[in-house]
Amino acid sequence: MRSATLFTTLALLSSASILWAAEVPRLPQNIGGMSKQSGAPAVPAKPPAAPTPAKPPPIAPPADELRLTGLSPPSGNLTGLAHGSTYAPGNHVEASFEYALRTAARGVNGTIRVFTSGVPGNPDHTGVAGAATVVQGTGRARVPFSVLCDRATPTIAITNLRIVLQEQGAGGRPVRTLVERQQPVSFQFQCGAATATAPAGVPGGFINPGAASSVPGITHKPQGPKLALILTQPMTDVITVRNQGDARAAASRLNLTCRRERFGADGPGCPTSVFPQRSTVYPDVWAVGQIDIPSLAPGANHSVRLPSWPDHWSAGRYHFGAIVFSSDPETRNATADSVLDVR
Repeated sequence: MRSATLFTTLALLSSASILWAAEVPRLPQNIGGMSKQSGAPAVPAKPPAAPTPAKPPPIAPPADELRLTGLSPPSGNLTGLAHGSTYAPGNHVEASFEYALRTAARGVNGTIRVFTSGVPGNPDHTGVAGAATVVQGTGRARVPFSVLCDRATPTIAITNLRIVLQEQGAGGRPVRTLVERQQPVSFQFQCGAATATAPAGVPGGFINPGAASSVPGITHKPQGPKLALILTQPMTDVITVRNQGDARAAASRLNLTCRRERFGADGPGCPTSVFPQRSTVYPDVWAVGQIDIPSLAPGANHSVRLPSWPDHWSAGRYHFGAIVFSSDPETRNATADSVLDVR
């Protein structure tokens, strides 16, 4: 009896153990870093990824700048320049600029120029374009300009200026326009009969070197030879070298270059019939061979007519730069430039 009871008790305990094992899930055992169920290494949880830092905005490339800050006088009536005359109070305007020259080649200077000829809104005339050489960086410059009284036009009304900042090439010749814009103005230059008598309130504009000015307290001291270059605006086949000084100028030589905008992109370069020499430094620049200029007396001119000037040019904008080198080291070189637009 006791044996039967013990057997029954053991059977009940065994059944309960089986039921308990079936109800309780078995947990995986981690032995030596290995999961007993999967056999794969235990991987610790990754920390949250750090946020990607925002990229700084791209740095804008350096830009050239040219800003007209003033005109003296700001507007009004003046007299034009006669052949052989020089700048004097009342016959020109002085333009003041602030500039930034940044993209020119290292060690290369720039030139600021002011043009009145060939500018929309202005009548057909010959402009006297001033220029100022500037160094790289930022700075200020002043450029004079006027008109030449070489036509039977009593009054030349200038209502617009073209101002440019250019990169200089060898010998100071312009090779690339960096900044170009137009500026509305209001000037009346008196020519023709008005050259003998200046307008009221305006001093006589045609003062020869060494002569006394009509403005009290202003005199012009002897200055020696002074060469000047005149290129027509727009460009033609005639170039004039003038001695604006009060002493004889030694013989000199003239160089002239031509550059066509967008050469190779939409048309040919400058005509080789006039400009046979191609620059080895600037592939879009052509040059005329050296032109000899004789010795010039004070006030004397020497004009050169370029041979084989085409009657028709390919459409485009052409830039011309001229420089005259004196054989006298005491005489400063002179530069000038012009533009020809062909449509």
